[in-house]
Amino acid sequence: MGNAASDLEGSGFVSHDLGSDQISSINAGNKKLADIISKKGKAASQKMSILLLGSGESGKTTVLKQMNLIHGGGYTDDTKKQLASCIRFNVIEGLFSIIQSFGQFNFVPDENQQKAVDKVSQFYNELNGANAEFDENIVDAILVLLKAEGFEDKFKGYEIDIQDGWWSFAKSILEYPKWGGPDWIPSDKDILRSRVRTTGVSNTSFKTKQAEVLITDVGGQRCERKKWMKLFSGVNCVIYLASMSEYNRKLFEDRSTDRLTESVQLWEKTVNDNKFASTPFIVFLNKFDLFQLKYRTHKVPINYSGEYVTNLGQNPPKQEDEKDDNCEKAILWFKGLYMYHTKPEKQPGVFFHVTTALDSDHMKKVMDGCMTHVLRENMQNAGLM
Repeated sequence: MGNAASDLEGSGFVSHDLGSDQISSINAGNKKLADIISKKGKAASQKMSILLLGSGESGKTTVLKQMNLIHGGGYTDDTKKQLASCIRFNVIEGLFSIIQSFGQFNFVPDENQQKAVDKVSQFYNELNGANAEFDENIVDAILVLLKAEGFEDKFKGYEIDIQDGWWSFAKSILEYPKWGGPDWIPSDKDILRSRVRTTGVSNTSFKTKQAEVLITDVGGQRCERKKWMKLFSGVNCVIYLASMSEYNRKLFEDRSTDRLTESVQLWEKTVNDNKFASTPFIVFLNKFDLFQLKYRTHKVPINYSGEYVTNLGQNPPKQEDEKDDNCEKAILWFKGLYMYHTKPEKQPGVFFHVTTALDSDHMKKVMDGCMTHVLRENMQNAGLM
C-alpha cells in the first residue's frame, strides 16, 4: 500500500491508509484522464491555423484560391459567374492603365484608335465598383487597341503597373462572347489570374488527410495592416508571401516606394515580433515564373535602386551570372536579404520555398509539405512525438 501511495504522490493526490479497491479506482481514473488529455492533445495537434501575410500584390489571395481548388471543392458555377464581372473589370482596368502610359512610351493613336481610347476611358470612368459587363461596342474598342501595330511589343514590358496575367485575359477577349460574354463561366485558371484586392479578413477552412486547416488571409496594403495584430495569437504557422518579380515596381498605395523595400520592411517587423517568438515562418518566394521572364529574358536588373544588401555582403547577381533558368544565385540573394532582417534567435525557425502560385500541381506539393512540417511541430509541442 505504501508503494501505491508513493505512485500517487506526483499525481496531486494525497493518500492516507487507502484500501486496495480505492487505489485501483484512483489509478483507473488517472489513466482515463490521461487518455482523455492525450486524445484532446492529439486532436489539437491535428488542427492547424495558418496566417497568410505579405505586402500587396505578393500573391496571398492566389494561394488561398489554390487551396480552395485543391482541398475545398473548388468554385460553383454561381460563384464563377459572380467572379466573371470582376475579371471583365480586370481587363478594362489594365487597358486603362496602358492608355495612361501612352505618353511615356510615345504611342500616338490614330483617329480610329483615339475613338477607341475615348470609349474605353468613358466606360472605365462610369463603372460602379469593380464590376463590368461587356457588349459588342466596348469589345470592338478594346480590340482596336489590342490589334494596333506594335501595341503588344511596346506595352508588354514591365514598367507599366498592370496585374500579372493581364495579357492572358487580353488575348482571351478575342474569343468574345465565348469568353467574357453574358453566358460565359470563367475557368479555374481565369479565377486564379483574377485580381480583387483583399480588404478585411478572409478565412478559408478545409480538411486534408493530415489535418483540419484554417487559413486566414488579410489585405496586404498599408491601410489593412492594422487588422493584423489581433490575429497574431493562436497561430501555428505564418506563411509570408514575398514576390520575386516585383523588385522594380512601386506600391499601389505609394508610388514613391519600391515593393521589394516595403516587403522587406514589413517582414522585419513581423518575423521579429515577440508574439511570434515560437511560431515557425515559411517564406514563399513567389511569382518565380514571372521573375524568370523579367530577370533572365528581359534582363531587368534586380538592384536598379542600389539600396539592397544581405547578410552575405553581396550585391545582387546579374542574369549573366546565372548558369541556367533556375536562377540559383538570385534565389540565394533573396533568401539572404530576408534573413539579414531576421533576428539571429529567430532564424532557425524560418524556412523558404520558391513558388509559382498559379501552378496548381506545384502548389499542392508545396502546401502538403508545409502542412506536414507544421503538423510535426504541433505534435512535438503537444508532447506526442
